[in-house]
Amino acid sequence: MLAVNAADDTVIVYYAGHGLLTSHGVLHLAVADTDPEHVTYTAVPVEWLRMALAESPAKNRILILDCCFSGHATTAMSSVSSAVTAAIEINGTYTLASAPAYSTSVAPAGNRFTALHSRTAQGSPRWHPRRG
Repeated sequence: MLAVNAADDTVIVYYAGHGLLTSHGVLHLAVADTDPEHVTYTAVPVEWLRMALAESPAKNRILILDCCFSGHATTAMSSVSSAVTAAIEINGTYTLASAPAYSTSVAPAGNRFTALHSRTAQGSPRWHPRRG
């Protein structure tokens, strides 16, 4: 997250992977050693990313989540009664999700990647998620 703190104009955080919900419905992002039976302790809570973005000095903060249940991130950011909205400044923060809050994100028939990933990669031919 050092790059998030170093950005002063625009920072983009892009995650493509598995989104998992805890038994309480909290969105976590899977990493290499995530245990689906112990999501709370082995995956990254999306809250961590949002807090890092909120604390970033960047004028524009963009969070792109290409994973199942990614709509949870947009729901919390836009809900007036959300504790997250009340606790952090969200001006200049934009969230793009590939799926609704309670839905999976799947690739269209015959495609390897989700529609969001395919469009993101096509829209920026010099950018690749593994190369940066």
